[in-house]
Amino acid sequence: MLSGVQKGLREDNCVTIAGFGTFEVKARKARIGRNPHTGEPIRIEAGRRVGFRMGKALRESV
Repeated sequence: MLSGVQKGLREDNCVTIAGFGTFEVKARKARIGRNPHTGEPIRIEAGRRVGFRMGKALRESV
């Protein structure tokens, strides 16, 4: 199942599992963050991440 989700995200950028939820690839812009130890500003590169939205059935069961 996991390899199927990975393949779907790689090829389609979105995977929906009925009754469970939707995984979707989202782009993040480059930004400035802070090093929590020193407080020094650091540049965080742009990248991609996976977001998840719960389906109705899962949301109601939780």
